[in-house]
Amino acid sequence: MRKDEKKMPSGYGLDYVALIPRSPSSLFVYWDLSGPRSEYYRKNNTGEIAWCLSLINLDAGGEVNWKSLVPIEPDSGNHYLKVQPDNRYRVELGVRIGDTFHPVCHSRERTTPRDTPPQGGARPGPEASKHQHRPREHAGRAMQPAAEVETPSGLIWREGMQRDLPSS
Repeated sequence: MRKDEKKMPSGYGLDYVALIPRSPSSLFVYWDLSGPRSEYYRKNNTGEIAWCLSLINLDAGGEVNWKSLVPIEPDSGNHYLKVQPDNRYRVELGVRIGDTFHPVCHSRERTTPRDTPPQGGARPGPEASKHQHRPREHAGRAMQPAAEVETPSGLIWREGMQRDLPSS
């Protein structure tokens, strides 16, 4: 490494946790514990402490349905959680001292996707196949004027869209 190159910092002096739905039944959680609150617990609690994620399930109004503590290794930086489809969740990262959980930081609310398609969606079979996108013409011929094609999900695609984009 050259003298003028800088190393990536191991942390940014913040305590944060983020939650990303990975699938209908899985959440990915990642965090950085390099801020003042996590430092306080590391320095001032020489007794038995356990770092945990508090998985919080929320109802439609944002009220807590239930909570569950999941032990973690704080230096790992990430963890996967098994959850239920089509539910709202939030996590708090903190320490358990005795029987008391002390949150250090919390994520935003996230909703896991459904594991089944919504009712009233596109029908399979001939109805869906008639909306397939037409293949492009070969490179030697001029493109036809833009045509709109409806896809099974109801989105409108436009051939030759790159023509409509501003040039750089």
